[in-house]
Amino acid sequence: EAVKGNIMKLWSSAGQEIAALGKGSEKVLEVSLDSRGIMSWTSESTQGYISMHPGTKWIWVFRATEGHSTTTFRCYAGPPPAPKELKCSRGHRCSRDYGHSGFSRVFGSRLCNACGGTLRNGIPRYLCEVCQVDTCQSCAEEKALLEGPETATAKSFVDDEDDMESSPS
Repeated sequence: EAVKGNIMKLWSSAGQEIAALGKGSEKVLEVSLDSRGIMSWTSESTQGYISMHPGTKWIWVFRATEGHSTTTFRCYAGPPPAPKELKCSRGHRCSRDYGHSGFSRVFGSRLCNACGGTLRNGIPRYLCEVCQVDTCQSCAEEKALLEGPETATAKSFVDDEDDMESSPS
């Protein structure tokens, strides 16, 4: 399947292309990082590097949709939990979005209703449009694990403090 638009490519330490992602796409990848834990990326005429947690064996890469410039790398020691349909406490289906945008990006701030963490621009989140309830990716994954069964466990997460980001992408 051809990837179109603004393409981000991920490269191994040996210089081999690992993946290509367009805006609004995501991929789960099993990775073999070098001893430094560095992965390089290119997007249009920009090149960058990202340092992964030393225990990283899998990454889940999210490229925000048009209007956002953030790419999120989530690191795992084992396969990440399979995505599940997320519902709010009142049973409404939540949709995936990427932080806040437009006017609210400048003057507003969104918080995860589960943990209270700030949802920065371009970071994956789940939104109940009926209740206006936001859930961050970490809380959504925790909910997926609790509703298991999954191959991942809570110990699979090697970077539970913050998502690693690289911008622009």
